[in-house]
Amino acid sequence: MRDIKYTLKIFIIIAILVSGCDKITQVNPNLDYKEYIVVRSELRSGESFSGVSFTKTLPVDEQYSISKAELKNVEGYIKVNGIQIVPLHYTMNGIYMPIDRLPIKPDTTYELFAKIGNTSIYSITRIPERPKILSSNYYNNTYLEATVEAKSNEVYGAAWSILNDATAPDFQEIVRSETPDFNSVITVRTQDLPDQYKSSSYTNRRYIKVFAFDVPYQNYFKTRNNNQPLNDAFSQGGDQVIWNVQGENVIGMFIGIATGDSVRVQ
Repeated sequence: MRDIKYTLKIFIIIAILVSGCDKITQVNPNLDYKEYIVVRSELRSGESFSGVSFTKTLPVDEQYSISKAELKNVEGYIKVNGIQIVPLHYTMNGIYMPIDRLPIKPDTTYELFAKIGNTSIYSITRIPERPKILSSNYYNNTYLEATVEAKSNEVYGAAWSILNDATAPDFQEIVRSETPDFNSVITVRTQDLPDQYKSSSYTNRRYIKVFAFDVPYQNYFKTRNNNQPLNDAFSQGGDQVIWNVQGENVIGMFIGIATGDSVRVQ
């Protein structure tokens, strides 16, 4: 199963904002609606750039469709390491891509510049190095954990998987070195394993995988549920969530990700 199962959690609040409205049948009729531009992009180390999505939020009582939400009039480009300029072009469903393949390389900086009407949008992210697990452990018959060499400009999450059966729905935590000016060894844990996977029959089927993110992902992870319940997300437009995309009435994440190998945990 692709690693995107985990990293799609980056956009859990964005998904609520732009696609949840078609599931609402009754909401506060006095709810004030404010339109937000929604920007989302995962820059995955070692892969080709998969584009940037530009959409807008819709009123709560309007049935969601991508044709209504997508933005087709965006002018934008990516700047690589402050030098290379890569123009972005509309493709479909609000996705903007370069004409040529753009490889995403570790320890490289990518900046997003875009303009929609009078609104300017900016974000910057650094692509992490691929994390390497130094050791792993099945802790107290409860969850999996791994130690990794943590770089000062990266944060880390871990997810469990059961071979040929199941994967964790989310991260338990996103951690960073307590000495951010220096590299160090840190421990990162998964969510608790479901009870059915704790028995000895799964001893050789438990795996752990560590993900490295650019630093802003940690604040996003900590605050992403601040807009619950759903009607608050619409009324507040994401102001309580810490995004890394800048712009007036703009929300979203433009974030670098690197994925480590799956390691079996005894």
